[in-house]
Amino acid sequence: MSCFIHRDHQERSESNILSGQTAQSHPTHLSSIFSSLEQNIMTFIKKELKRFKTILSSDLPECFEGQRKDEEVVDSEDGKQESSAKEGALKITLHFLRNMNQEQLADKLEESKICLNLQFNAPK
Repeated sequence: MSCFIHRDHQERSESNILSGQTAQSHPTHLSSIFSSLEQNIMTFIKKELKRFKTILSSDLPECFEGQRKDEEVVDSEDGKQESSAKEGALKITLHFLRNMNQEQLADKLEESKICLNLQFNAPK
């Protein structure tokens, strides 16, 4: 029963946070936001995994030197956030590779991290 009370309190609190929205429209709105969020995250992760695969399939870390030509950042704060997200994707990828007992791939990708960090932090 306390679970239901806590959930009800949480729902009311969240409803109060959303200005002008009723409690009934909140779950639909939140669902829509998270659906879009999931799509954006999956697109981002797939793009990063593709870059990591390119790195792992090449002997030269310079192989992806020009890949960022198409990417633009509006200001330096956006660049820092993008860099942080890409570093996070790398950490997650390394974690899962190691959990899959793919130590050699994880090590190679981690060794390429210096090149990746230069890319993450390079001015655009």
